[in-house]
Amino acid sequence: MLTRARPATLEAILRDLASRDHRVRVEAAQYATTVVGDDEGDVRAKVVAGLIAALADDHDAVRSAVAIALADMQAIEALPGLLLAADDESAMVRQMAITALGELGDPRARERVSRALRDPRPEVRFQAMVAFPRIARGAGEDDEIWTALGLGIEDDDAFVRSHAAEACAELADGEKLPAHVADRLARRARDAEETLDVRVASAIALGESRDERAAETLLAVARGELKEKDPRRVQAVFELLGELGVEEARAIATDAAFSFRSRFGDPSRRAAALVTLIRLGERRAVDHVLSELEARGWERKVAAIGIVNRTALSEARPKLEALRDDPMVGEMAADTLAQLA
Repeated sequence: MLTRARPATLEAILRDLASRDHRVRVEAAQYATTVVGDDEGDVRAKVVAGLIAALADDHDAVRSAVAIALADMQAIEALPGLLLAADDESAMVRQMAITALGELGDPRARERVSRALRDPRPEVRFQAMVAFPRIARGAGEDDEIWTALGLGIEDDDAFVRSHAAEACAELADGEKLPAHVADRLARRARDAEETLDVRVASAIALGESRDERAAETLLAVARGELKEKDPRRVQAVFELLGELGVEEARAIATDAAFSFRSRFGDPSRRAAALVTLIRLGERRAVDHVLSELEARGWERKVAAIGIVNRTALSEARPKLEALRDDPMVGEMAADTLAQLA
Protein backbone atom coordinates (compact mmCIF):
# COMPACT_ATOMS: atom_id res chain seq x y z
CA MET A 1 0.00 0.00 0.00
CA LEU A 2 1.41 3.37 -1.01
CA THR A 3 1.64 6.12 1.59
CA ARG A 4 1.07 9.74 0.77
CA ALA A 5 4.17 11.93 0.65
CA ARG A 6 4.50 14.45 3.45
CA PRO A 7 4.16 18.08 2.34
CA ALA A 8 7.68 19.40 1.89
CA THR A 9 7.24 22.64 -0.07
CA LEU A 10 5.26 25.85 0.23
CA GLU A 11 3.02 24.78 -2.61
CA ALA A 12 2.36 21.39 -1.00
CA ILE A 13 1.46 22.96 2.37
CA LEU A 14 -0.97 25.44 0.80
CA ARG A 15 -2.49 22.69 -1.37
CA ASP A 16 -2.96 20.34 1.58
CA LEU A 17 -4.46 23.04 3.81
CA ALA A 18 -7.24 23.18 1.21
CA SER A 19 -7.70 19.39 0.98
CA ARG A 20 -11.17 17.89 1.41
CA ASP A 21 -9.73 15.38 3.89
CA HIS A 22 -9.36 16.92 7.36
CA ARG A 23 -6.52 14.48 8.16
CA VAL A 24 -4.51 15.90 5.29
CA ARG A 25 -5.19 19.43 6.55
CA VAL A 26 -4.01 18.46 10.04
CA GLU A 27 -0.81 17.01 8.63
CA ALA A 28 -0.21 20.16 6.59
CA ALA A 29 -0.41 22.24 9.77
CA GLN A 30 1.93 19.87 11.60
CA TYR A 31 4.58 20.05 8.88
CA ALA A 32 4.24 23.77 8.15
CA THR A 33 7.11 24.72 10.47
CA THR A 34 9.52 22.31 8.75
CA VAL A 35 8.80 23.95 5.39
CA VAL A 36 9.33 27.45 6.75
CA GLY A 37 12.51 26.63 8.69
CA ASP A 38 14.50 29.80 9.34
CA ASP A 39 12.85 31.71 6.51
CA GLU A 40 11.59 35.15 7.56
CA GLY A 41 10.47 36.25 4.13
CA ASP A 42 7.85 35.39 1.53
CA VAL A 43 7.61 31.66 2.31
CA ARG A 44 6.91 32.26 5.99
CA ALA A 45 4.41 35.04 5.22
CA LYS A 46 2.42 32.81 2.86
CA VAL A 47 2.41 29.83 5.21
CA VAL A 48 1.34 31.97 8.18
CA ALA A 49 -1.43 33.53 6.09
CA GLY A 50 -2.63 30.07 5.09
CA LEU A 51 -2.61 28.90 8.72
CA ILE A 52 -4.47 31.98 9.94
CA ALA A 53 -7.18 31.30 7.36
CA ALA A 54 -7.31 27.68 8.57
CA LEU A 55 -8.22 28.86 12.09
CA ALA A 56 -11.74 29.05 10.62
CA ASP A 57 -11.62 25.43 9.39
CA ASP A 58 -14.80 23.41 10.00
CA HIS A 59 -12.94 20.60 11.80
CA ASP A 60 -11.71 21.09 15.37
CA ALA A 61 -8.65 18.86 14.93
CA VAL A 62 -7.45 21.15 12.13
CA ARG A 63 -8.03 24.32 14.16
CA SER A 64 -6.14 22.81 17.10
CA ALA A 65 -3.16 21.78 14.96
CA VAL A 66 -3.09 25.21 13.33
CA ALA A 67 -3.00 27.00 16.70
CA ILE A 68 0.03 25.00 17.78
CA ALA A 69 1.77 25.52 14.43
CA LEU A 70 1.31 29.29 14.71
CA ALA A 71 2.77 29.20 18.23
CA ASP A 72 5.76 27.17 17.05
CA MET A 73 6.38 29.76 14.35
CA GLN A 74 6.03 32.62 16.85
CA ALA A 75 3.48 34.15 14.50
CA ILE A 76 2.53 37.30 16.43
CA GLU A 77 0.49 38.40 13.43
CA ALA A 78 -1.90 35.54 14.23
CA LEU A 79 -2.83 37.07 17.61
CA PRO A 80 -6.33 38.31 16.60
CA GLY A 81 -7.24 34.90 15.19
CA LEU A 82 -5.90 33.05 18.24
CA LEU A 83 -7.85 35.34 20.56
CA LEU A 84 -11.01 34.36 18.70
CA ALA A 85 -10.00 30.70 18.83
CA ALA A 86 -9.70 30.98 22.62
CA ASP A 87 -13.53 31.24 22.61
CA ASP A 88 -13.99 28.37 20.16
CA GLU A 89 -16.96 26.02 20.62
CA SER A 90 -14.50 23.11 20.87
CA ALA A 91 -12.75 22.62 24.24
CA MET A 92 -9.70 21.17 22.47
CA VAL A 93 -9.35 24.23 20.26
CA ARG A 94 -9.77 26.57 23.25
CA GLN A 95 -6.99 24.75 25.08
CA MET A 96 -4.59 24.85 22.13
CA ALA A 97 -5.36 28.51 21.45
CA ILE A 98 -4.63 29.47 25.06
CA THR A 99 -1.45 27.41 24.95
CA ALA A 100 -0.45 29.24 21.76
CA LEU A 101 -1.15 32.62 23.34
CA GLY A 102 1.12 31.68 26.21
CA GLU A 103 3.87 30.61 23.82
CA LEU A 104 3.61 33.94 22.00
CA GLY A 105 3.71 35.81 25.31
CA ASP A 106 2.15 38.95 23.85
CA PRO A 107 0.77 41.22 26.63
CA ARG A 108 -2.25 42.02 24.44
CA ALA A 109 -3.55 38.53 25.24
CA ARG A 110 -3.43 39.17 28.99
CA GLU A 111 -7.12 39.96 29.49
CA ARG A 112 -8.37 36.93 27.55
CA VAL A 113 -6.04 34.48 29.29
CA SER A 114 -6.80 36.07 32.65
CA ARG A 115 -10.49 35.28 32.06
CA ALA A 116 -9.54 31.70 31.25
CA LEU A 117 -8.11 31.35 34.76
CA ARG A 118 -11.69 31.56 36.05
CA ASP A 119 -13.27 29.41 33.33
CA PRO A 120 -15.74 26.84 34.72
CA ARG A 121 -14.00 24.11 32.69
CA PRO A 122 -10.86 22.77 34.39
CA GLU A 123 -9.22 21.82 31.10
CA VAL A 124 -9.24 25.50 30.12
CA ARG A 125 -8.06 26.68 33.55
CA PHE A 126 -5.03 24.42 33.61
CA GLN A 127 -3.84 25.63 30.20
CA ALA A 128 -4.30 29.20 31.41
CA MET A 129 -2.17 28.44 34.49
CA VAL A 130 0.79 27.84 32.20
CA ALA A 131 0.03 30.62 29.70
CA PHE A 132 -0.82 33.51 32.04
CA PRO A 133 2.56 33.81 33.82
CA ARG A 134 4.38 33.98 30.49
CA ILE A 135 2.11 36.76 29.24
CA ALA A 136 1.92 38.75 32.49
CA ARG A 137 5.67 38.56 32.97
CA GLY A 138 6.15 40.27 29.63
CA ALA A 139 3.91 43.05 30.93
CA GLY A 140 5.87 43.29 34.21
CA GLU A 141 2.89 42.21 36.32
CA ASP A 142 4.58 39.88 38.81
CA ASP A 143 2.01 40.48 41.55
CA GLU A 144 -0.78 39.39 39.20
CA ILE A 145 1.15 36.23 38.38
CA TRP A 146 1.55 35.17 42.00
CA THR A 147 -2.06 35.97 42.79
CA ALA A 148 -3.19 33.75 39.93
CA LEU A 149 -0.83 30.91 40.85
CA GLY A 150 -1.83 31.14 44.51
CA LEU A 151 -5.45 30.63 43.49
CA GLY A 152 -4.45 27.82 41.16
CA ILE A 153 -2.80 25.92 43.98
CA GLU A 154 -6.16 25.99 45.79
CA ASP A 155 -8.22 25.01 42.72
CA ASP A 156 -10.84 22.25 43.01
CA ASP A 157 -9.23 20.33 40.15
CA ALA A 158 -6.01 18.38 40.76
CA PHE A 159 -4.69 18.99 37.23
CA VAL A 160 -5.02 22.73 37.73
CA ARG A 161 -3.26 22.54 41.09
CA SER A 162 -0.44 20.54 39.52
CA HIS A 163 -0.03 22.99 36.64
CA ALA A 164 0.01 25.91 39.07
CA ALA A 165 2.74 24.23 41.13
CA GLU A 166 4.77 23.51 37.98
CA ALA A 167 4.47 27.15 36.94
CA CYS A 168 5.75 28.17 40.39
CA ALA A 169 8.78 25.92 39.92
CA GLU A 170 9.45 27.41 36.49
CA LEU A 171 9.36 30.94 37.87
CA ALA A 172 11.22 30.31 41.14
CA ASP A 173 14.68 29.74 39.63
CA GLY A 174 16.43 29.82 43.01
CA GLU A 175 14.51 32.81 44.31
CA LYS A 176 12.25 32.86 47.35
CA LEU A 177 8.56 32.52 46.54
CA PRO A 178 5.94 34.92 47.96
CA ALA A 179 4.96 33.70 51.42
CA HIS A 180 1.30 33.03 50.56
CA VAL A 181 2.33 30.89 47.60
CA ALA A 182 5.06 28.99 49.46
CA ASP A 183 2.75 28.25 52.39
CA ARG A 184 0.09 26.80 50.10
CA LEU A 185 2.66 24.69 48.28
CA ALA A 186 3.98 23.38 51.59
CA ARG A 187 0.49 22.32 52.65
CA ARG A 188 -0.07 20.52 49.35
CA ALA A 189 3.31 18.78 49.47
CA ARG A 190 2.66 17.41 52.97
CA ASP A 191 -0.99 16.49 52.49
CA ALA A 192 -1.27 12.68 52.46
CA GLU A 193 -4.76 13.00 50.94
CA GLU A 194 -3.49 15.04 47.99
CA THR A 195 -2.72 13.40 44.64
CA LEU A 196 0.84 12.23 44.00
CA ASP A 197 1.14 14.57 41.02
CA VAL A 198 0.30 17.66 43.06
CA ARG A 199 2.45 16.65 46.06
CA VAL A 200 5.55 16.10 43.94
CA ALA A 201 5.02 19.22 41.81
CA SER A 202 4.55 21.30 44.97
CA ALA A 203 7.68 19.87 46.59
CA ILE A 204 9.76 20.54 43.46
CA ALA A 205 8.49 24.15 43.35
CA LEU A 206 9.49 24.63 46.98
CA GLY A 207 12.86 23.04 46.33
CA GLU A 208 13.48 25.31 43.37
CA SER A 209 12.95 28.26 45.72
CA ARG A 210 15.36 26.71 48.29
CA ASP A 211 12.53 26.19 50.78
CA GLU A 212 13.50 23.39 53.18
CA ARG A 213 9.87 22.43 53.74
CA ALA A 214 10.22 20.47 50.51
CA ALA A 215 12.72 18.04 52.00
CA GLU A 216 10.30 15.55 53.56
CA THR A 217 8.36 14.96 50.34
CA LEU A 218 11.46 14.98 48.15
CA LEU A 219 13.03 12.30 50.34
CA ALA A 220 9.86 10.20 50.09
CA VAL A 221 10.16 10.30 46.29
CA ALA A 222 13.87 9.46 46.36
CA ARG A 223 13.23 6.51 48.69
CA GLY A 224 10.44 5.25 46.46
CA GLU A 225 7.76 5.73 49.10
CA LEU A 226 6.00 8.09 46.70
CA LYS A 227 5.97 6.26 43.36
CA GLU A 228 6.78 9.05 40.93
CA LYS A 229 7.00 7.58 37.40
CA ASP A 230 8.28 10.59 35.45
CA PRO A 231 12.09 10.19 35.24
CA ARG A 232 12.53 13.93 34.74
CA ARG A 233 10.81 14.63 38.03
CA VAL A 234 12.84 11.97 39.82
CA GLN A 235 16.00 13.56 38.44
CA ALA A 236 14.86 16.97 39.67
CA VAL A 237 14.09 15.52 43.11
CA PHE A 238 17.59 14.09 43.54
CA GLU A 239 19.31 17.25 42.37
CA LEU A 240 17.18 19.47 44.62
CA LEU A 241 18.03 17.33 47.65
CA GLY A 242 21.67 18.08 46.90
CA GLU A 243 21.01 21.79 46.45
CA LEU A 244 19.15 21.90 49.76
CA GLY A 245 22.00 20.06 51.47
CA VAL A 246 19.71 17.34 52.86
CA GLU A 247 22.09 14.91 54.59
CA GLU A 248 19.45 12.19 54.76
CA ALA A 249 19.73 11.96 50.97
CA ARG A 250 23.36 10.84 51.07
CA ALA A 251 22.67 7.13 51.64
CA ILE A 252 19.79 7.10 49.14
CA ALA A 253 21.90 8.78 46.45
CA THR A 254 24.87 6.50 47.15
CA ASP A 255 22.66 3.48 46.52
CA ALA A 256 21.21 5.06 43.37
CA ALA A 257 24.68 5.89 42.03
CA PHE A 258 26.86 2.95 43.05
CA SER A 259 24.78 -0.14 43.83
CA PHE A 260 24.91 -3.11 41.47
CA ARG A 261 21.29 -2.60 40.37
CA SER A 262 21.93 1.07 39.57
CA ARG A 263 24.06 -0.01 36.60
CA PHE A 264 20.98 -1.47 34.93
CA GLY A 265 18.48 1.21 35.91
CA ASP A 266 17.61 4.63 34.52
CA PRO A 267 20.90 6.40 33.65
CA SER A 268 19.35 9.83 34.26
CA ARG A 269 18.51 8.76 37.84
CA ARG A 270 22.07 7.60 38.41
CA ALA A 271 23.48 10.85 37.00
CA ALA A 272 21.16 12.89 39.21
CA ALA A 273 22.25 10.88 42.24
CA LEU A 274 25.89 11.68 41.43
CA VAL A 275 24.97 15.36 41.20
CA THR A 276 23.36 15.10 44.65
CA LEU A 277 26.46 13.46 46.14
CA ILE A 278 28.83 16.02 44.64
CA ARG A 279 26.71 18.82 46.05
CA LEU A 280 26.85 17.08 49.43
CA GLY A 281 30.64 16.97 49.19
CA GLU A 282 30.97 13.20 48.64
CA ARG A 283 34.55 12.54 47.48
CA ARG A 284 33.71 9.17 45.96
CA ALA A 285 31.27 10.79 43.55
CA VAL A 286 33.78 13.46 42.54
CA ASP A 287 36.47 10.88 41.83
CA HIS A 288 34.03 8.75 39.86
CA VAL A 289 33.00 11.61 37.58
CA LEU A 290 36.63 12.66 37.03
CA SER A 291 37.51 9.09 36.03
CA GLU A 292 34.53 8.92 33.67
CA LEU A 293 35.95 11.89 31.76
CA GLU A 294 38.74 9.50 30.69
CA ALA A 295 36.42 6.62 29.77
CA ARG A 296 36.73 4.96 26.37
CA GLY A 297 33.08 5.27 25.44
CA TRP A 298 31.90 8.70 24.32
CA GLU A 299 28.49 8.18 25.99
CA ARG A 300 30.16 7.94 29.39
CA LYS A 301 32.18 11.07 28.70
CA VAL A 302 29.04 12.95 27.66
CA ALA A 303 27.28 11.93 30.88
CA ALA A 304 30.27 12.99 32.98
CA ILE A 305 30.57 16.36 31.24
CA GLY A 306 26.87 16.94 31.88
CA ILE A 307 27.37 16.30 35.59
CA VAL A 308 30.37 18.64 35.68
CA ASN A 309 28.25 21.33 34.05
CA ARG A 310 25.40 20.92 36.55
CA THR A 311 27.69 20.90 39.59
CA ALA A 312 30.29 23.47 38.47
CA LEU A 313 33.00 20.94 39.40
CA SER A 314 36.13 23.03 38.99
CA GLU A 315 38.44 20.05 39.56
CA ALA A 316 37.42 18.81 36.12
CA ARG A 317 39.09 21.69 34.26
CA PRO A 318 42.34 19.88 33.32
CA LYS A 319 40.47 16.83 32.02
CA LEU A 320 38.07 19.03 30.05
CA GLU A 321 41.03 20.84 28.51
CA ALA A 322 42.36 17.47 27.39
CA LEU A 323 39.04 16.72 25.72
CA ARG A 324 38.89 19.92 23.64
CA ASP A 325 40.23 18.15 20.56
CA ASP A 326 38.08 15.05 20.96
CA PRO A 327 35.92 14.85 17.77
CA MET A 328 32.95 13.44 19.70
CA VAL A 329 32.83 15.58 22.84
CA GLY A 330 35.25 18.45 22.20
CA GLU A 331 32.57 21.07 21.63
CA MET A 332 30.65 20.02 24.74
CA ALA A 333 33.88 20.11 26.80
CA ALA A 334 34.67 23.61 25.54
CA ASP A 335 31.17 24.84 26.38
CA THR A 336 31.45 23.43 29.89
CA LEU A 337 34.84 25.06 30.39
CA ALA A 338 33.26 28.36 29.42
CA GLN A 339 30.51 27.79 31.98
CA LEU A 340 33.08 27.03 34.68
CA ALA A 341 34.93 30.23 33.82
